[in-house]
Amino acid sequence: LASQAKSWSTLEQEAAAVAKEGKDIAWLLANAVSRLRKRKQRQTNSQSPNSSPDSEIL
Repeated sequence: LASQAKSWSTLEQEAAAVAKEGKDIAWLLANAVSRLRKRKQRQTNSQSPNSSPDSEIL
């Protein structure tokens, strides 16, 4: 029983790590999408498309 409990806690830790990675990935995706939208807005506003959007990242 002790070894079974140990494996369960390991599974829970792995699941938590995966969930955290999933959140990070979702955040990165949301960030990228909002950046693309801003870039499109900028181009439709006929501002210079060469202005680097990377300077806004933080």
